This record gives sequence, structure tokens and C-alpha cells, in this order.
Amino acid sequence: MVAAVFWNSDIASIPLLAGELAHRAGGVLNLSVATYWSTFLFDAATRSLPFHRGIWAGFSLATSLLAALVLGWAARRAAGRAAGLLVLAIALCAAPIAFTNAYELRGPTWLTGALLAASLVVLASGTADRRRRWLAVAVLGVVTGVNLASDPLLLLSGVAPSLGAAAGAWLLLRSPASARVALAAGGLAAVALASDLATGRLMRAVGFRIVPTLPIGLAPWSRVPANARLLVRSILALGNEEFPGPPSGVLSPAGAVTILLCLAALAAALVFLPPLIRKRRDDDRGLALVLYVLFWSITAVVVCAGFLFSTLPMGDVTSARYVVPVFFAMAALAGLWATEAGWPRIATAALATIFCLMSTVGIPRLVRYWEAYPLTQEGPALVAYLQAKGLTRGYASYWDALGLTWRADGKVGVYPLEECAPAGERALCPFNFNTLSTWYRPQPVPRTFLVVGLPFMPQKIADPPPASLGSPLEVGHVGGFTVYIYAGDVATRLR
Repeated sequence: MVAAVFWNSDIASIPLLAGELAHRAGGVLNLSVATYWSTFLFDAATRSLPFHRGIWAGFSLATSLLAALVLGWAARRAAGRAAGLLVLAIALCAAPIAFTNAYELRGPTWLTGALLAASLVVLASGTADRRRRWLAVAVLGVVTGVNLASDPLLLLSGVAPSLGAAAGAWLLLRSPASARVALAAGGLAAVALASDLATGRLMRAVGFRIVPTLPIGLAPWSRVPANARLLVRSILALGNEEFPGPPSGVLSPAGAVTILLCLAALAAALVFLPPLIRKRRDDDRGLALVLYVLFWSITAVVVCAGFLFSTLPMGDVTSARYVVPVFFAMAALAGLWATEAGWPRIATAALATIFCLMSTVGIPRLVRYWEAYPLTQEGPALVAYLQAKGLTRGYASYWDALGLTWRADGKVGVYPLEECAPAGERALCPFNFNTLSTWYRPQPVPRTFLVVGLPFMPQKIADPPPASLGSPLEVGHVGGFTVYIYAGDVATRLR
């Protein structure tokens, strides 16, 4: 899957841009919503390693898997070994759409959320001395702040649930231990806020300029019903082994299992929390479980609310990448039934087993889908053709350009363009999304090229290219792709 998915421009864009920024200066980077500061910092720190491209390709997936491990550990610490194993199994056997989204560079967001949940569980024990506890709070606060500056989704999936769980436990239990946890959580949030502001200031000071092209705002009421339908489809997709096909509905096996796991998670929050509150349990295990249940319950509610009432959701079921924290919450809460004897434990384990098997069976189907992507099939031959012609600089549509550039390993640069003229005219412009302005500065090269691919994706370039580019010196064909070779740099002829 790693070999296949990095032909996709969305997935290849951030490590590619990080590598470009490591060697260029003076450009403006256009990104969609998140800034990915933590990813850029990690890439900058490792770019001198000889195998850095492999590290970058696996960074987000590795941090996503580590998030699942931390989640399982926190469940074990709060509710016992059986719960930890069940939670870990569900989280690791994520549906194919969650695996795809692990490559879209939100792994640090998932990991930070899991670390914040685990930190509450650890703080509940009170075994560490005060100095060590506050040192851990400071370190995690800095990490949280860097990742909060990198991705605003962490505010909903980590920071708000951490504060809410700590404050809720104190209000419900009114114990010295819960007060200690609330104080530590507040200190962590304060450090995170300072780290967030410092990270943005630091990155701007060293020359980073990022233009968000999809600013987030409150959705108008007329859009909320559509967001609600997309939210339901996205949650179904988190248990849908058929992705990249659409969720097959609530009455399908995948839909039924997903709904039952969601109901199991909801029931766990309603069943396990009230007795702990009524008994005012102030022991380590009781407080840890209260914090654990509150954290993941708040995560699910806040992330769903953010999805419903923001302008961010759009398009199709791939918007499920914004509700992956809801999947982690489902796993974290449903796994608590492993602590119950009898049929609840057996039923939840059976349900989780079916979910894991279906998701695992879906992964090869996902790999075959990516391998059938035209650029995945014909990209190696296209790169070989460009290199054989001695071409090192060119342009293509967004969905072809960045994947080609990444997989060419720096030997060929292909930069995204889009059709931009009003009706009745033809012209090409620089693309405004996941791009670097320095790509479009004309270079003194004898020849450049334009790749025109299959018109099955948006942001396509029509064939033949606009006459404003001039007459091509040569036209070549590689599979379904046409390569137009021009004298000089095409960048001088862009609108």
C-alpha cells in the first residue's frame, strides 16, 4: 500500500513540500486547512538521513499505529487487561478508509489525543512525585501545543476532551485526587496554548509563510442537514470494509456491525460511569476509569458537533478523515464490556472479531484499488520516458503532478496547473492548493513539458492544451498519458 498510495498527490504533497522547503527559500506555501508544522519540523530534523524518504512515507502511519497502542495501554490501565486487549484489537484493525487516512498526515493528531487520554489515567494514580508529574505535564503540553498549531482538529479531539474530562471528574467526585488531576490538566492546557503560539511565531520567524485556502467557519443552518447525512455516512465508513466503495447501508453486515459497536460504546458510557459517580470512588482505578470514559465520550460528542456545524465537511465519504477520533472513541468505550462477566463480554468480543475480520479482508481490496489508479500503473513508465528525453521540469494536472514528482525521487519536477480562463477561452494557471510559489518562477531551461492525463478526476487539463502555450516541439504518448514538449519554460506562458 505504501508503494501504491504515494502516487496520489494528496498523500505525497506534505513530504514533497517538506523536502522542497528544505532546499528553497522565498516561496509561499498554499495548504488547505492544517499547517502540519509538526510534520515539517520532523521532516526538517531527519532530511539529512540517507533513508529519509522512507521515514517520511511511514511517519504518519507509524504515529497512527502508536496511537492505537497508547489507547490500548490506557484502557488496560483504567479498566484491566481484557479491556486493553479488546480496545487495541479494534483500534489496530481499523477499516480501510481509516488506513488510507493514516497516510494523509494526521497521525500526530491521533497520537496526541491518545497521549492526552493516557496522561489523565496516569495522573489519576498519583504515584509519581510532584516534580516528576509537573515535568511530564510540561513536556506533553509542549508536544500538544506544537501539534495543535499543526492541526486545529486537535482542539476538538484532544485539548477540549482533556479539559472537559478533568473538570467533569472534579465536579462529579469532588475529591482531592480529582482536584489534583484538574489542576494538572489546566496546567497542561496552558503550556499547550503557549507552545501553540510560540510554534506559529517560530515558524514565521524562520521564513514559513502558509496561505490557508479553505478557511473554517460556522456552517449556515441550511447546510447542517447535509452535514448530518455526511456524518452518518462517514461513521458508517469507519466500519465499512467496502471502501473505496460507498458504505452499503445500515442493513448490510458492515453497517450493522458499525452501528452495534457504536451502541456498545454509548451503552458503556451510560452503564459504567453512573455507579462510579454514585459511589464517589476516590481510589486510583475508579478515578482513572471516570476520566477515561469522560475523555472519549466528550471526544465523540465534540468532534461530531464540530463536523455538523462547520464548513469543513464537503464532497463524499472521504470526509471520514475528520471523524477518525470518533472511531477511536468507539473502540475505547466498546472495549470496556470486556470487564463484564457473561454474555456482554462474549457478545462484544464476537462483534469486535467480526469487525476486525471484515476490515482485514478489506485491506487487499483497497490495495488493488490504488494499484488500479492510472498513474500507479503507468507512472514508472512515464518517469522513465521523461528521463530518457532529458526532461527535468514540467507541469500536469494536480492529481498527476505531485505523485510523479515524489516518485521520481527528485530527478523530475512536475508541478500542478489548472484550467482558469473564462468560458470560451483557454488558459492555464498555477494551482492554488498544496503548492509552493517558487515552482512557478520561470527557469532558464531549454525545454519543459506538459502531461495531460485521463479526464476522470476534477482539476483536469483538457486535451489538447491551450494555444497560448505555443506549438509543441514534440508530442509523445505513454499509456493513457500524452506528453507535450515545449521550448523554454511553460511558466512564462501561464495566466
